[in-house]
Amino acid sequence: MKGHRILALLLRYWYITTNSMPRIFDIFYWPLMGVIVFGFTTLYLEKASGFSEIFVFLLGGLILWTFMERVQKDVAVYVLEDFWSRNVSNTFSTPIRKSEMFMSLTIFSLVRGIISFIIMFFAAILFYKFNVLNGNISVALFTIPLLITAWSLGILVAGLIFRFGMRIAIFAWSTSYLLQPFAGVYYPITTLPLVMQKIALFTPLMYVFEGFRNSYAGAFDAHNFWMGNLVAIIFLALGYLVFFFSLDTAKKKGLLAKY
Repeated sequence: MKGHRILALLLRYWYITTNSMPRIFDIFYWPLMGVIVFGFTTLYLEKASGFSEIFVFLLGGLILWTFMERVQKDVAVYVLEDFWSRNVSNTFSTPIRKSEMFMSLTIFSLVRGIISFIIMFFAAILFYKFNVLNGNISVALFTIPLLITAWSLGILVAGLIFRFGMRIAIFAWSTSYLLQPFAGVYYPITTLPLVMQKIALFTPLMYVFEGFRNSYAGAFDAHNFWMGNLVAIIFLALGYLVFFFSLDTAKKKGLLAKY
């Protein structure tokens, strides 16, 4: 793995972003609009229900989910950029390695995700006096398994795109939503039917959002934190294996030459 090749890819993603208004809007506009609209909805429901913790469930869930979705989507979408511009064969005619592409995608998606998170963080404080991290390091720690999960889903989709091409491009936007019903983003996991609760145990997001809400209430939820990290790391390992073997298969079968 060579640092200069990783930096070259990062520079390329930077130019793609700065020369594309939709890519810039992805960072600023949609996260901000989500907080504003969802925040006023939460404010109304708080007044109507008298449930004082509803901001943690709804607005807090939205902010963390948007951060995860942003990172996951960016990993896959910046791979798709090569397919849209028919630049895949040019990229792999260079000495770029799979590990270098993986590192550049994860770093760039993290930077974009952090920018979006900061915007949502301060918007929530400014408009609703809601601090999603509650000034508590134990709450902030749950962004770690959340980030690992985002990378794992993103790199999984990226691998499948190399293997099957643009016909599965929709998964770049929809993959995370397949797990959302089992994640308990806006509700306790006990709300789900028993069968769905059992399935949720095998997804890292359930541990993240349950642990986030428990820690926000005061005590650090060590069980959900460590289980979330463990399952997220398993997801990341599986995602990277799919990415690695899919790219190898695509090269051997000459699938990349079409793009």
